[in-house]
Amino acid sequence: MADHAPLQLYYSGLIFAPKSSVVRRSFERELPIWMTQLPRVQDDWSAVLQTLNGHSRGVRAVAFSPDGLILASASFDGTVRLWDTLTGTLRQILNSQRTLQSVAFSPNGLLLVSGCDRAVQIHIWEIKSGILQQTLQGPCREGWVSSVNSLAFADNRILVAGMSDGRIIIWDTATGNIQDIIDAHSDIISQVAFSPDACHSMLASASTDKTVRLWDRDTTKKTVTLKHTLEGHLEAVESVAFSPDGMLLASGGADKTVRLWDTVHGTFISKLCHSFEVDGLSFSADGQTLASSFSGTEVNLWDTVQCSLEYTLRGDLHGVQSVVFSPDSRMLASRSHSDVQIWETSRAERLQPDHFESIVMFGFLGFSPDGQIFASGWMSPSGRRTIQLWDPTTGDLRWTYSRIGIQSSAGELIFSPNSQMLASSMCDETIELWDLRTGTGILQTTLNRHFNTDNAMAFSPDSLTFAYCTSTTTIVLSYTANGALHLTLEGHSQRVLSVAFSPNGQTLGSTSDDKTLRLWDTTTGALKSIIKYHSKFRGSLAFSPSSDIVASSSSGNKIQLWDVGSGALKYTIDGKCGFGDEKAMSHNGRMLAWLTDNTVRLWDLGTDTLRQSWTVNQLVRFIEFSPDDTSIATDFGSLDIESESHASSARPNQNLEFSIEAEWITLKGKRVLFLPPEARTDTWIVRGRRVALGLASGRIYFLEFDLQSSYQ
Repeated sequence: MADHAPLQLYYSGLIFAPKSSVVRRSFERELPIWMTQLPRVQDDWSAVLQTLNGHSRGVRAVAFSPDGLILASASFDGTVRLWDTLTGTLRQILNSQRTLQSVAFSPNGLLLVSGCDRAVQIHIWEIKSGILQQTLQGPCREGWVSSVNSLAFADNRILVAGMSDGRIIIWDTATGNIQDIIDAHSDIISQVAFSPDACHSMLASASTDKTVRLWDRDTTKKTVTLKHTLEGHLEAVESVAFSPDGMLLASGGADKTVRLWDTVHGTFISKLCHSFEVDGLSFSADGQTLASSFSGTEVNLWDTVQCSLEYTLRGDLHGVQSVVFSPDSRMLASRSHSDVQIWETSRAERLQPDHFESIVMFGFLGFSPDGQIFASGWMSPSGRRTIQLWDPTTGDLRWTYSRIGIQSSAGELIFSPNSQMLASSMCDETIELWDLRTGTGILQTTLNRHFNTDNAMAFSPDSLTFAYCTSTTTIVLSYTANGALHLTLEGHSQRVLSVAFSPNGQTLGSTSDDKTLRLWDTTTGALKSIIKYHSKFRGSLAFSPSSDIVASSSSGNKIQLWDVGSGALKYTIDGKCGFGDEKAMSHNGRMLAWLTDNTVRLWDLGTDTLRQSWTVNQLVRFIEFSPDDTSIATDFGSLDIESESHASSARPNQNLEFSIEAEWITLKGKRVLFLPPEARTDTWIVRGRRVALGLASGRIYFLEFDLQSSYQ
C-alpha cells in the first residue's frame, strides 16, 4: 500500500500514534492541516506490538517457534504464514491448498506441521526451505466429519492429533505410520497438549463433551493409557495448558471458567471466573502467570499462586483468541478473525474497576441537537448496559453510567430537542431521564414503561413533556421535570409501534399493530381522529413544519399523507422499491424525503414526482432537511439536493460526503485517511465535518475535517 498511498500512510501513522510516542513528538509539526480535530489517542502505545495482516480468511491457529523468532499462523485460506516476530515482516508462505485448522512446530524447530479442516490430513513442512516434506493421511471415522483440530509433538518424531471426531491419532513422522488411534472422547476434541517434562509423559485432551482427560504415555511400549478424567466444566472445554513443571493443568471453556487441576492426583484445585467464554490458555515460562483469551479486546493475566486476576493486556482490536506465550514469555500471540496480533507482556496493566469492557455492541451513537454532547449506548456480552457522554470537541469522556440489565437488546437513547435531557431505555422495564446541563448525567426521574416499546418514545418540541408506553397499548405523557403524569392515552387494541409530536406540540401521532394511526390532542388527551390502514404500519411518522400534515408508511410499499385536522387522506406515494422506514418533510413543505432499504428518495409534493434519489452503502437511521432545504442530513453525512432544473429521478446520486470503506475514510469518493487496524470499525456516525468512530472496546474516536481542503 505504501507504493500507492505513501502520504496517507504517513499521515495515518502520525494521527493515530500515542501522544507521548517518539513518532508523535518528533513530527507533530507535520500533522495534516486539513484535519481540524485529531482523535484523542492514548498517551502511550497499547499492549499490541504488531498486527499481522495478510490472510484472506479466518485464522484458526498460531504457534511460536522454539526460539521465539518465528510465529506461524494457519488459516482457512489454505496457507501457513511465517512471520518474523521482531520486525513483523512476512518471511514465508506455505500453501497447502486445503483449509487449515491447526499448526505446531517440532521441538528442534526444523519442521512445522499443519492440520486440515474436514480431512484426516497433516502436512509436514521443512521450515528452512519451505518444502512440503510429506503428507500424513489417516482414516475417517464413520458417521463423523473429521478435522485435525489440534497438533502436539511429543518429541521430534512422535506427533499427536486431536480430532473433531473425538479420536486421538498418534503418528510416527519419520515413517509416516500411525502408531495408535484412541477413541478418546464422545465429542469434538478442542485441544491436545503434552506435559513439558523431558519425556512428555502426560497428554491432556480437552473436549466439547465437557471433560478433560489426562493420558499416560509409555515411550517403551509406544502406548497411551487413560490416567484421569477431569470433570467439572458445565459446558464445552475449549483449551488446556500444562504449567512448566507439569504439576498443574489449566482448562478453559464455554462455561466462562478456567479450572486448575493437580495432574498427579487428577484433583480440582481452583476455579477462575470469567465474564466470557474462554478459548485460549498459556502459561508463562516461570509458571506464575496464566494468560487467557476470549473474543474480546483483552488478554487476562492470572496469578497462579494466588489464583487471582492481576493484570490485563488491552488493545482496540477485537476477537482475541488462541493466546500463546513466546518461549521467553516477553510476548503473547493471538489470532483475531483474519489478523494475528503480537502482544508485549511488559505493558500489562493492573486491572481497574472502571476499565472498558472487552467487547461491546453499540445500540446507539448520536450527537445532541446542538452538537455539544455525544452519547454512546452499548451492551457487553456479560449483559452490562452502559451509557457514556463525550465532549465531541476534545474527545474527553465526561460521564459513564453502567449496570446489568435483563434486555436482550441494547436499548435506545433519545436527546430532548433543547439538548438538555437524555432518555434511556437501556435497562429493565424503566425509562431514565437524565439532566445534561452540567455536562454529565444527573438522574432527573425514572418512569415505568412496557418492556417491548423501545422505539415508542418521544420528547415534545419544547422538551417539557415526554411520551412513552406504560403497557403494550397505553401511551402516557409525563412532565420531564419530575415525571408527574400529564395525560393517559388509551384506545389502541394492539402493540404501539411509534409515537411522534407535531412541530407545534399540539398533536401526538401513534401507530400500532392494530393497523390504526391515532392523532391525539396533547392538551386535553382527546382523540382527534383515527386513521385505519389495510396493512401494518412501518417506520416513523413525519409531520409537516406547519403541523397540518402527517406522513406514514405501510408494509404495502405505500407512503400516505393525511390531514391532521380531519384525518382525511390527501394523497398517496407508491414506494415500489421498498419499505418506507425514516421520513422527513422539508421546511418549505414542498418535499418529502424517505429512506427505503439503502436508498434515500426525494419526492416533490408539488408535482407529485420523484425528484432525486441516493443509493448509500450504510445503514442510515436518521434523515433531516437542512434549514435552507438545500441538503438532507443523515448520520453518515449530507446529501446535496440539486436544483429543480437539474434534478433527474432517473439518475441515482452517490454523494454522501463521508464513507468508510474497509480501511479508508473517504470524502466524496476520494480516499483521504488510512485507518490502522485498531481504528477500523463498522460503527460510525457523521455530523457536519465531524466523524465519530465507535471501537470494539467502547472507546470513541472523533475526527474533524476541513471540507474545503484539497487533501493533498
